[in-house]
Amino acid sequence: MQAHKLHGRMDDVVWNPPILRFVIERHGGTVCGSTRAELQHWEVDLNNRSARVVKTGHWQLVAMAPRISIKGIADEIVKAILSGRDDDRVQRLDDDKLKVVASRIFPDRSGFKRTLLGRRKKLLEYLHEKLRVHGWRRSGANGFVRMKDESVVDVVGER
Repeated sequence: MQAHKLHGRMDDVVWNPPILRFVIERHGGTVCGSTRAELQHWEVDLNNRSARVVKTGHWQLVAMAPRISIKGIADEIVKAILSGRDDDRVQRLDDDKLKVVASRIFPDRSGFKRTLLGRRKKLLEYLHEKLRVHGWRRSGANGFVRMKDESVVDVVGER
């Protein structure tokens, strides 16, 4: 760490000769879109001329995206698919093929990048889990295809 980064950013400074202890907030992750700063707890031993980070943690800089029930959303979509009901979150390609429009469920403006991608991934995993027992399997990134009777997966396992 460069010395100029310490000025005005050191917290909880404790001088117990020859050891100087302090905490500093680092913002490297925020450059990549993180909403948290890393907290580094440093010890500087002036006799040994050594410095080391003894503990790290995080500080939430911006409020986290609100919690949501991904399983609840998946249940709604599964009901729409199985009933044949129109739903703007599902694009039907034909009777046996469909695409889940994840961007309608979690638009790009709905959260931070990692949260957004994680929610979309988890939703598709839950959808696959729930649809496979009804004869559907994943096809491509957001697609699902209904399998013929001999390929249907039942609750117990593969046939």
